[in-house]
Amino acid sequence: MAPERQNTRREGVPHSKIIVAVVVVAVAVLVGVMLSVASYLNRWLQSTGEDEALAFTEQAAQSVGERALLIQSAIGAFTVEDDDLSRIQPALLALKNSMGFSGVAFASEDGNGVTAEGKPFKPSDFPQDISLSQGEMGYSAAFLSASGQYSRIAQKPLFLDGRKIGTLYVEIPLSMVASDSIGSFRQHLGAFLFDSATGEVLLVSSEMANFPVAGTSAYQFVGDSMDRWQRGASGAPALLGSDRLTSTVGEAENLLRRDQSVIVVGLVGDSECYICLAPTGRGSWCVGNVLTVDSVRADASMVSAALDVAMGFSAVCLVIAIAVALLLYYRQLRAQQSEMKARLYSAFSDLMEFGVSLYSPSDGRLTTIVAKNKRIFGHTLEELLATPALEEQLKVSVQGRVLLERLRRGAVRETMRGQFSLVSTLTGRKRFVDYSVKPLRYEGKDQILVVLRDDTETVTMELSMKEAMRSAEAANQAKSAFLSQMSHEIRTPMNVIIGKLHLARHHVNDTARIETDLEDIERASNHLLELINEVLDISKIESGKVNFIDAPLSLGELVRSIDDLIEPQCAHKRQHYCSQASEVGDVMLIGDETRLRQLLVNLLTNAVKYTPEGGNVSFAVEMRPSRVEGYQTLVFTVADNGIGMSHEYLGHLYEPFAMEGRSSAEGTGLGLSIVKSLVNAMGGSIEVESQLGRGTKFTVVLDKRLACEVPDCEAWAAVRAAARYTGVGKAPAAAAAV
Repeated sequence: MAPERQNTRREGVPHSKIIVAVVVVAVAVLVGVMLSVASYLNRWLQSTGEDEALAFTEQAAQSVGERALLIQSAIGAFTVEDDDLSRIQPALLALKNSMGFSGVAFASEDGNGVTAEGKPFKPSDFPQDISLSQGEMGYSAAFLSASGQYSRIAQKPLFLDGRKIGTLYVEIPLSMVASDSIGSFRQHLGAFLFDSATGEVLLVSSEMANFPVAGTSAYQFVGDSMDRWQRGASGAPALLGSDRLTSTVGEAENLLRRDQSVIVVGLVGDSECYICLAPTGRGSWCVGNVLTVDSVRADASMVSAALDVAMGFSAVCLVIAIAVALLLYYRQLRAQQSEMKARLYSAFSDLMEFGVSLYSPSDGRLTTIVAKNKRIFGHTLEELLATPALEEQLKVSVQGRVLLERLRRGAVRETMRGQFSLVSTLTGRKRFVDYSVKPLRYEGKDQILVVLRDDTETVTMELSMKEAMRSAEAANQAKSAFLSQMSHEIRTPMNVIIGKLHLARHHVNDTARIETDLEDIERASNHLLELINEVLDISKIESGKVNFIDAPLSLGELVRSIDDLIEPQCAHKRQHYCSQASEVGDVMLIGDETRLRQLLVNLLTNAVKYTPEGGNVSFAVEMRPSRVEGYQTLVFTVADNGIGMSHEYLGHLYEPFAMEGRSSAEGTGLGLSIVKSLVNAMGGSIEVESQLGRGTKFTVVLDKRLACEVPDCEAWAAVRAAARYTGVGKAPAAAAAV
């Protein structure tokens, strides 16, 4: 046994040499990572600083260019309306004061002129060469003015009514283009303005004594600074590794002449500096800006120092972490048994679809083995046992409440099984739970094993099967009732036919009697045929086997054909028939004319049948705009003042063979069933209003597509004949029977 324990210890506890090796490797990796990160950040910060310095210079150059454009625009916009010098002088003074020029003057073509102050002026007063091309605006070279600052003379020819009357002369101090933008760089040593074509320095800021003076070469200044830096700067190798730096003055000069910005490294005074050069976009003027390398790379130094501190701190933390890990390792060994138990319970939870728990009634402690109870109840079993009020909230059935109360009191003495129901708080639906409980002794105390399983799907399936069986039985009973009613309805006319045939045989020689019997036989046969046709019709409609043939139809012709059929029936019963469909005209629609006629004739013949003599029957057609483009909404109204229907009967109005029985009129009871089925098949709606003794009103609403155009007579006749030939429904006379 001893060797076996020693083996286990050797495998469970890491060897000291392995720990030391792991620590050394970890520290080495950490140092390598820190050095790599520091090197990368140093290069990135250097590149970012160079980009920022160059961007500042380009911004200042753009500001200089915009200032120069503003000056040029002010001069270019100057015009005169008279060649009288006394009238031109105030305009010259206004231009000078508004822009702050050193001097403004005008000279006419004869060489005489006037200054902004009203003094006489001649172009020869300028010591510089101010020759001007005919009809063009131009500038002189930069020169040192009497005030001691570099300036340029702008010249613009002035015209009046298409003829040149003289020339405008403006002395522009170069300090005007500098404004505040040249000195707007943070931590810069100074800035200067120069001509990239000649290298001449035009304007210098006063921040630094080692800057070039105006009139010297900017390229000479840049070249000397680069040479001194390359000979003595300690940081030269590192900075020369940047791909943004220009290495020679010649390369910088070529880039500037192609309007590209340049950044070089040089030694200005005793400071290692970035010298940034950027074109202004206005001729060959460029702006130079000088910043110390230390100020640009200040962030990199701070990051390097922070990384050094972080590296030392990380090393200390690593050692502490290893020590803590060793301490936790021994504690982990002691907790290994509990962890294995938890894993086992977790595996049960993944594999099983029911909740398993151990409950101790003595201390109320619940140990969850398979955590599925919350999925079943929306709450844990511990919450249910500790909070009896949840039973009311979940609407737990009596069986469930008895079970929970027994668990609380520890009153489970034997294995119990059963089922209870509740309402889920998550879905609001009723759920069914199977339970099994068994008392046992575990960990030195009496406990109860509780197994709960969600059996909702099984119970729901059983209930669904029972409901399906009840529906099938109801359908079978309805079928039997239908066949029974059909047999009764068919037997009545058949009895008449057979009885009349029997009587006719016994009165062969009585012609009048035979004629009467034959008429009765004919009426019974028609009634039987009507019954069979309507049964076939309703069967086809409900089974979806009726083919509706859409063809062009004239709404006016349809109404007239219905009137021709109903008017004689009303006249026979001395009823007043009113047809209000005159406004429809000859509207052309697309639809099944036969089925539409059948629907309306069924309603009208019912109205005639159940209206006593002297009553009123009305038929109205109204056309309304449809919500669907290209369609027309038709509203058909059939009304009478007949016997009406009771409120109770209206609930069974459209059922097959439904008849209230208050009238002596014969019928099959299928007419309104057919009407309802046809309306549904056409996608329409039907409503009924009726009162006993006051009559009935049916309203049918259908949407029909408008015909695009009316065909000629021959084509129209051919289409209608083809529609009738295909056997769409019965003829109008046959369709009228109810």
